[in-house]
Amino acid sequence: MIVKVLLTHEDAVVRLPTADEATLFATMINQKYPLITNCWGAMDGLKLTLQRAGNETQQNNFYNGWTHEHYVTNLFLFSPDGKIRCSYFNAPGVLHDSTMAIWSSIYDQIETVYRDTGKKVVVDSAFASKKSNAMLKSHQNNVDANGNPRQRFGMNRQATSIRQLSEWGMRCLQGSFPRIKDKFRYEEKGERKLILQMIVLLYNFRASKVGQNQIASVYMPYLHRNANRYAM
Repeated sequence: MIVKVLLTHEDAVVRLPTADEATLFATMINQKYPLITNCWGAMDGLKLTLQRAGNETQQNNFYNGWTHEHYVTNLFLFSPDGKIRCSYFNAPGVLHDSTMAIWSSIYDQIETVYRDTGKKVVVDSAFASKKSNAMLKSHQNNVDANGNPRQRFGMNRQATSIRQLSEWGMRCLQGSFPRIKDKFRYEEKGERKLILQMIVLLYNFRASKVGQNQIASVYMPYLHRNANRYAM
């Protein structure tokens, strides 16, 4: 019932920013990071642990050989007002962040905003397989094979700092809904997807109505409210 109510609610729905919103978000980011002039959000992936499936084939779909654990993977794009603007969740743990962005058409949505407004999204090197003017990539190693900088070092540092926007969003998601820190029960009936969808919608609703969000407090200080206004 919560999902049914919030799925079309203006304060909870996951949607791209309007042209005015994208311009506002880019201005807020630019005020904090002067070298970044045209970015409106940051995107990253989030892995959530999952119980082992009943057979080897199913286990392989969710197993990550790097960490030796089973996961469902998720992809979220956050804006400076603290809200999720694009999402893809409950994907098998073997999927790469860039693959999720392709399958979910998030790349296409980012391109749409860039085409309409000229504003980009900050991502990490995990999205390097997709070459697009709509993304500003922060590189852990900013030197290419020839010893040349991939982009200005100052810009790369500030782009890396902007990526904290998505990390704060992930932390807020997990802090507000502690259940997702536990291992999800493996099932194939859609319960896990419904829970994650509910969490995303409730997160956006909370960011809109409560306003207590680390992202917004850093990037949009004019949203701060004096509690004394409401003590009447």
